[in-house]
Amino acid sequence: FNLNEEPAALRAKYGDSTLGPAALAARRLVEAGVRFVTVGLGGWDTHQKTFENHRTKLIPPLDQTLST
Repeated sequence: FNLNEEPAALRAKYGDSTLGPAALAARRLVEAGVRFVTVGLGGWDTHQKTFENHRTKLIPPLDQTLST
């Protein structure tokens, strides 16, 4: 699980949010033959400033990681 072995450019593409490294580790697990992997996002349950939190905090890391 030492993600420092991955090229810095690839780690940057996944992003430095909590999701990015988790998705990169999941990818490595799948490449190693693991058949089922779950990656958690933390939570989308926002009760205040919902649209602002989605737009500024939740969606950008998701978009960056999934597009990579």
